[in-house]
Amino acid sequence: MLILLTASAYAFARFQGGHVPWFLFYVLLVMLVYAALVRLFSLSGIEIIRHFSTDRITQGERLRIQVFYRLQRPFPLSWLLVRHHGGGTVYLDQDRHVDFPGWKRQGLFESYSVRLPRGRHHFGEVEVSSGDLFGFVEKRITLPETKEVLVYPRIRPIRSWSTVNERNTGQSLSTLHIAEDVAAVVGVRDYSNRDRLSRIHWKASARGRGLKVKEFEQRITNDFLFVLDCWKGDGQTTASVSFERAVSLTASLIHHALERRFSAGLLTTGQLPGQFPLGRGQEHLLRLCEHLAEVKKDGDRPLKEPIAQQTPYLSRGMTVVVITTQLEEELQQAIMYLSHVGIRVECCWVSNGEPPTAVETACYAQLRRWGVRCVSVTHDDFDQIFRGGDFHGMDAATGK
Repeated sequence: MLILLTASAYAFARFQGGHVPWFLFYVLLVMLVYAALVRLFSLSGIEIIRHFSTDRITQGERLRIQVFYRLQRPFPLSWLLVRHHGGGTVYLDQDRHVDFPGWKRQGLFESYSVRLPRGRHHFGEVEVSSGDLFGFVEKRITLPETKEVLVYPRIRPIRSWSTVNERNTGQSLSTLHIAEDVAAVVGVRDYSNRDRLSRIHWKASARGRGLKVKEFEQRITNDFLFVLDCWKGDGQTTASVSFERAVSLTASLIHHALERRFSAGLLTTGQLPGQFPLGRGQEHLLRLCEHLAEVKKDGDRPLKEPIAQQTPYLSRGMTVVVITTQLEEELQQAIMYLSHVGIRVECCWVSNGEPPTAVETACYAQLRRWGVRCVSVTHDDFDQIFRGGDFHGMDAATGK
């Protein structure tokens, strides 16, 4: 368009003559040359670097994204626009930035996310555009780099949890010193610099074969299988508050168990396969949390079916902790089946705090009659609930 205007102004100046037509032609000619230079040299040799503060965060934390640009050629830019693309950009406080660099050859933009929800978020390409001052020419380049950010479920502290399996009847040996029975000495071994002085066996050491320490009998630790009910039978949406609370509760209980050197496994019943054997340690916790970050309430089978499939592989000393957002007959049958084969069961019913329905009240009462501990979780202060502050909240609601 600018070329057409310049040609028209030249033809008009040749035909009309005079100072004003030729002035208009030279003004348009200067603008045409300027636009051509912008088209040729703006953004040529530009370097763009996008940096994420992390690619693994916890639900509720904020993500910082920095975009750094550097111009290799000293060509003045009238304006510079940086835009983020991708599904994750909907959670940014700013998905575009504008700068007026002039002769400045480098700059930095920062964006912060809102509280990212649990799951995988994909941040697409970065588009940088610039042009002339009058808006006749615009040049764009794209940084094709994509980034994936995984948001773990939030782990809330639980300082005390009195489980139904307080006698440590699992099948795994404990690694805690407090789990050793100091009254049962099963042998002696050579002293190492990691042993405490109270473990030295002085009589055996006095025989002249060096320092000896006592070997105590180790008790058996707790084994937990956490079962997260992802059945969509109640018609709740995937992003419901109660289900997100259930996922956070599952991660918090697993963290509590592994922190005390217990063994923990996980079973989820959604479309995403989730069967994790017993394990310990930080790597095992991260593996379970990565799965919980992606789990959805999209299961098409009630809880009874996957539990029935896993029951032959469960040891009799294991404790199964069922976390669900719905108390229904299908859940009641699954827990009854586990209790019938001698598996200890604890049920955590997660809700929004609304009054229970008649079906939920009946299921809760039946579970209590079977001796199943059923904890009602109506808010996010899990520590208060498991310490007993809200343990009888369901009893008060049902009148039991």
